[in-house]
Amino acid sequence: MSYSSITEAISAIHHFGNSCSLVKHDIESAFRPLPVSPLHTPLLGLYWQSTYYAEQYLLFGLCTGP
Repeated sequence: MSYSSITEAISAIHHFGNSCSLVKHDIESAFRPLPVSPLHTPLLGLYWQSTYYAEQYLLFGLCTGP
């Protein structure tokens, strides 16, 4: 996943002309913690030093997640 750069935005403005609209959204605030179903908790867990750990919410802010 990659986001548009300012260079790409400027290029789009030049391409579409004065009638185009440019919108910016703060997507960071759009992400809310999503609970994980108890049925899927074992899929997001790990076992370390005789203890089992599991995520209760989906993780955001990682490079693998939006």
